[in-house]
Amino acid sequence: MPPNCQFEIDDVEEDWPYRPNHFDFVHGRDLMTAVRDWPRLIGQAYAHLKPGGWVQLASTIPDIHSDDNTLPLDSGYREAGRLYFEMAEKMGAPLDAPRMWAEQMRAAGFINVQDVVYKLPMGPWARSKRLRTVGRLELAMISDGGFEAYMLRGYTQVLGGRPEDLQIILALAKREIRDPSVHTYVHYHVTYGQRPQH
Repeated sequence: MPPNCQFEIDDVEEDWPYRPNHFDFVHGRDLMTAVRDWPRLIGQAYAHLKPGGWVQLASTIPDIHSDDNTLPLDSGYREAGRLYFEMAEKMGAPLDAPRMWAEQMRAAGFINVQDVVYKLPMGPWARSKRLRTVGRLELAMISDGGFEAYMLRGYTQVLGGRPEDLQIILALAKREIRDPSVHTYVHYHVTYGQRPQH
């Protein structure tokens, strides 16, 4: 670890324990189901950034898409996504929150706000070598317990489901993602804004 790097564990939704105008850059990534009050978090980022500082938020919206209809309507992957949205909604942390970040940043006073949306391929099906690599990495993350890490507790404790039922759904979803003839993707949002200099 570099000598000028330190890690602190805190709850980003609580009052930030730093002085105002403290940071040059605030970055939040994949905080799905972790934040319930995005305007408050964005407001705290504004207050704690130095004038001219930047905030950047990035997250997947796990709504499953296929432009060529290679994913069947009754797919396990589509069902896993539906359950994840239902779980997050009941937790008070909707998964489509990134679609509102730009508006919320402007309302907080940020300028130069931009919202960039990428198609994130799931699995190794893309024509582009770079996107095939991205799809392989996404597949590895999901295959190595990523699905379970995101879903098991919410499925059992929030939705009241049985772990063995979820395992069946996730096994079907993983099989679909591994299949290069199934062309699915999700949207990845990156939104950033700058605190004015004055």
